[in-house]
Amino acid sequence: MADRIEDIIYGDKNLIFNNIPLKIENKARYFADLIIKQGIVAANKTIEHEALDTEKAKYEEIDINSLENRDVREIGAEWVVKQTIDKFGAKELLTSLGMDKKQVNLSYINWISRTVHPTSELGTEKWLQRNTGLAELFDLQDSKVTRHQLYYISRELYKYKEQIEKHFTGQTRDMFNLNDKIILYDLTNSYFEGRMLLSKKAKFGRSKEKRSDCKLIVLALVTNSQGFIRYSKLYRGNMADCKTLANTIEDLESNRFNTKKPTVVLDAGIATEENLKMLKSKNYHYVCISRAALTEYSCQPGTTSKIIDKNNQVIEIKKACQNKNDDLYIYVKSPSKQKKESSIKEKLSARFEEGLDAIKESLGKKRGVKTIEKVYERIGRLKSKYPRVANHYNITTKQDDGKIYEISWSKKPGKKDEEAGIYFIRTNYTKDAQQETIWDIYNCIREIESTFRCLKTELCIRPNFHQKDENIEAHIHLGLLAYQIVSIIRFQLKQAGINNSWKTLLAKMNTQKIMTTSFLDKQNKKIHVRNCSIPAAELNEIYQLLKLKPVPFYRKKL
Repeated sequence: MADRIEDIIYGDKNLIFNNIPLKIENKARYFADLIIKQGIVAANKTIEHEALDTEKAKYEEIDINSLENRDVREIGAEWVVKQTIDKFGAKELLTSLGMDKKQVNLSYINWISRTVHPTSELGTEKWLQRNTGLAELFDLQDSKVTRHQLYYISRELYKYKEQIEKHFTGQTRDMFNLNDKIILYDLTNSYFEGRMLLSKKAKFGRSKEKRSDCKLIVLALVTNSQGFIRYSKLYRGNMADCKTLANTIEDLESNRFNTKKPTVVLDAGIATEENLKMLKSKNYHYVCISRAALTEYSCQPGTTSKIIDKNNQVIEIKKACQNKNDDLYIYVKSPSKQKKESSIKEKLSARFEEGLDAIKESLGKKRGVKTIEKVYERIGRLKSKYPRVANHYNITTKQDDGKIYEISWSKKPGKKDEEAGIYFIRTNYTKDAQQETIWDIYNCIREIESTFRCLKTELCIRPNFHQKDENIEAHIHLGLLAYQIVSIIRFQLKQAGINNSWKTLLAKMNTQKIMTTSFLDKQNKKIHVRNCSIPAAELNEIYQLLKLKPVPFYRKKL
């Protein structure tokens, strides 16, 4: 192995090494690359860190046939994320919290890894060893960063969750001149693989991803209208959404608001009468979707206006009120919602009728279900499976001698077409508030929905494979830290008109690589150059817009 390492470094051509076992070859290449990167060779062989200097030309006469590239690693996305974390004072914050240099470096590596290549700690360990040059940014050997260190540092970061959230709240407010006049509150849940016997928070509940077969954990999140996280908390998987708002408002009031109380935008599931009364008693304005469909209401004349949505469809809005409370309602009629409701209703109706057909077919079979009790059980199960359309049908049966021999059904008269696609936005703003303003405030809820999509699909906080609560919480918290950086980068790029998803941005950034180029000179000495590629045009634009350095280093020569 030692001879093979020398062969790689110095370029000796030795035919003995043509058939080296793969295990020995891999080890030899690993140690040779380590020696080249760190310059740990004979005393007269030193490593030079060179800046790009076009005025100072340097020439070597080389054998072009000896040119080879190896140890190619991704570096673009890692370099962008590291500089962004630096800009927001994370290193100073972690140091002030009592972390030493090694802990800070591990925190950075884990944080950047989850942002750029979200996976498990084991997957991150392998990624560091095989694919990325991230460890080089901290002068660390990639093989020295283990999954056990990543588990440990994730738990350490979670200990300082509140301090980190407050820090980023202040930093983003100051840097982007935000006032947080509107906050968005919503919940989602993440499911687990496994029985989760060691967790107290993993419980069976109503899964938003239709995975009620798995235990869940609930994530409550508060963001501002630009999508920056202001508060987060984890609850048991069986916690009802509506029961979490009071605790959240209490926590926020203690130390998060630096201006007057913001307007709270809520999803319908949280906007119970009890929660709305609580917000009123604390002098908050709120905007939400009315949980109940209004049947008795009156629209104010002269308040009708038209709005063009993102699909270029015309939405009709106008002010409305009812006698049950003093809140202002905004009547909204949306063609998109009308089409969606009709499509869902048709699909569910078709499935419901397929179920009725199966019951009817069974009546004619020799061993089919015919007894009254069993047939009614099947009808009941079918109704509970499709409650949204079941009450739109009249089902009749004919029976004889304790058995049903015929079943028929017919549809009840449905909603009129002009009533479909209508919903109401509810607020405690005064009656003279502009309906367009209320509409715009409510539509900020799309930002927190976008946050949840990014966390789940692009930053992979689901499914969760951890078994203990401390690791579960640390895993989700690391995903939230990653989202803080994603939201900062995307916010700045949106300001410049670049609205790409994080996945698309990563594809652009991963085009930048670092690699070792080796060749023989005229004296048959081997020269190794560790180079970082110049960013492609799309990535260079990102560097310029974010005001970041385009390369971590230009050249290391041995």
